[in-house]
Amino acid sequence: MFDKFRQFFSPHFFSQSGKKQRQKSQLIRPEFGFLFDEKPAQEWVSLDLEMTGLNPKTDHILSFGAVKIYQQNNSFHIDTGNALSLICCPPVMPSHDSIVIHGLRPQDVANGISYDEMLPKLFEFVGSLPIIGFCVSMDMGFINQLAKPLISASYISKFYTKKTPIWSQVPNI
Repeated sequence: MFDKFRQFFSPHFFSQSGKKQRQKSQLIRPEFGFLFDEKPAQEWVSLDLEMTGLNPKTDHILSFGAVKIYQQNNSFHIDTGNALSLICCPPVMPSHDSIVIHGLRPQDVANGISYDEMLPKLFEFVGSLPIIGFCVSMDMGFINQLAKPLISASYISKFYTKKTPIWSQVPNI
């Protein structure tokens, strides 16, 4: 019992690296420990999800695309040759209201992969890289809704939005 108190009051406990270590130690599936590694410098992932709606608690992911961006010799490169694009089979098919937004019909997603297959592929592709994109906080809400039961933690890859002060360091492509 005293070890828990000692751990709680250590200066490392409240640091970002301390949080990552605690979450890593509580993983249901330890093979996802790489999600909590330090991020490589000058490398990002642009992520985009298509969903049945805007609420992560009631709506579902239909598809996602991700591409890596890296900086080398003062120029930015988009690695389109190694992009990841997957269509998922949601538990609820898209309605007419959402089809007009993303164009994915029930027959387009009926043979998609399950979320249990999709998440490991996404995790392996993104790893601990920072995520950039449009409305990334909403996308991460959907991903975390699926990730928490699988790994017992939120997927904590850093993400950037226009409101994030570090946005100026993210490539303007």
